Amino acid sequence: MNVLIVEDERPAARRLIQLLEAYNSNIEIIDVLEECTQVIQTIQSRKIDLLFLDIHLSDGYSTSIFDQIDARLPVIFTTAYDKYALESYKTRSIDYLLKPIDKKRLYQALKKFEQLQPNHQTEAEAITFKSRILIKSGKKLIPLPTSEIAYIFSEKSQSIIVNQAQQQFLTHHTIDYFEKYLDSSFFYRINRKCICNINQIESLQSNSNQTLSFETSDHNLWNVSRERVADFKKWLNK
Repeated sequence: MNVLIVEDERPAARRLIQLLEAYNSNIEIIDVLEECTQVIQTIQSRKIDLLFLDIHLSDGYSTSIFDQIDARLPVIFTTAYDKYALESYKTRSIDYLLKPIDKKRLYQALKKFEQLQPNHQTEAEAITFKSRILIKSGKKLIPLPTSEIAYIFSEKSQSIIVNQAQQQFLTHHTIDYFEKYLDSSFFYRINRKCICNINQIESLQSNSNQTLSFETSDHNLWNVSRERVADFKKWLNK
């Protein structure tokens, strides 16, 4: 998917790029532009699938470009000012995001865009769950079957895989990555920092703060966050 970003605030542009790359590594950022005139030239000369458009740019309001380009180009507007919301409905807008951009809202907008595409596949249909994860052990690289993963937790900026034999392996992949590519029939993200294999869950303890907790086979205690409890119970009951 070819994405063009129009944003004249560099920190905002960097954050958007990071979120897009985390969502789908196949997204190609064609360019990051700061002026209306640059946008028109790029759209006319390049294949653009989706446009992220900041409404208020240094040389004017970006909505003016639709007088000169195909208004059917899918657009996700970004701005710090919600008073511009009505402008988004004058073009083929997918969504309208307020800055600073929230990851959850951005991903909802991207899924909405995907659903509008011909021959759309759901995310579950499009993603092939991994059967192995390549990990580093000393100087060796080892293909670890995902069925041997007990749980994964994040610590600072890193993720640690714990296998059924209670060995730990450091990996550069994020918890978000594992949540996406591990089979959701067997793995569940119980909180912001941990994904657990269902075979690690023998019994659950209800807590006074409306969370759940359980021990893994290595006797570590893990909590299911309150906002995930209802969905977690449904997952266990499949």
